[in-house]
Amino acid sequence: MTVRWKDSRRSSPSQPMNLRERMRVDSVPTVLHDESSAGVPLELSHRDFGRYTWVRKLATGGTSHVIEVHDPVLQRNVAIKHLRAEFRGTPVENLLREEALVTSKLEHPSVIPVYDANLDDDGYYAMRLSVRPNLGEILAGLASADRALLAEWTQPRLVRAFLQTCQAVAYAHEHHVIHCDLKPANILLGGFGEVLVADWGIAVTPDRPEPRGGTPGYMPPEQSGRRQVDARIGQHVLVALVA
Repeated sequence: MTVRWKDSRRSSPSQPMNLRERMRVDSVPTVLHDESSAGVPLELSHRDFGRYTWVRKLATGGTSHVIEVHDPVLQRNVAIKHLRAEFRGTPVENLLREEALVTSKLEHPSVIPVYDANLDDDGYYAMRLSVRPNLGEILAGLASADRALLAEWTQPRLVRAFLQTCQAVAYAHEHHVIHCDLKPANILLGGFGEVLVADWGIAVTPDRPEPRGGTPGYMPPEQSGRRQVDARIGQHVLVALVA
């Protein structure tokens, strides 16, 4: 579960977790906590976004929904991430804008691409749709000896996916972007070798130099202590992924 700092108080760094413990934490959907979101219902009415027509809801986070929509112009389905209605007009609105801008500037084959955005009127951005299991789900299946996954996700294939993730992280670091929430659930895998690093919403950039959250079990002490961070925290997480 991703935690976002609410005030100047901070908890002590968590003890290192083993792989099974990290997968248990990672199985919880990513949530950016905000005090104003307590008790707010998570229902999402079926609605369209500009030219995009509703297909189904994929996930709900603390401040946003991710839905599958159809693009009638390009004749394909894509994913849209949009702000929940109760956060329109609040400072949280800037988080979605920053996420869309940061992600769109990272033009790398293993960074999820942003296709379109309407951040002023409807508060959303469109990105590539990925419906296959993420790395967290695959690792959990391998740990439970799922025969189909064991046959499909061999060690060489996992190593290739890991190396592609490293390339995406290195590219981001070269462009002064540090993910800050890298974990198996945010690594999307396709059936033909695709690897997409997603969820750059709390990334550290030159304009946002302080860490604003992360996932226990994957955060180094510097990040959990809210101290200034650099590319080494990305290296820490990459080591944690294979530890």
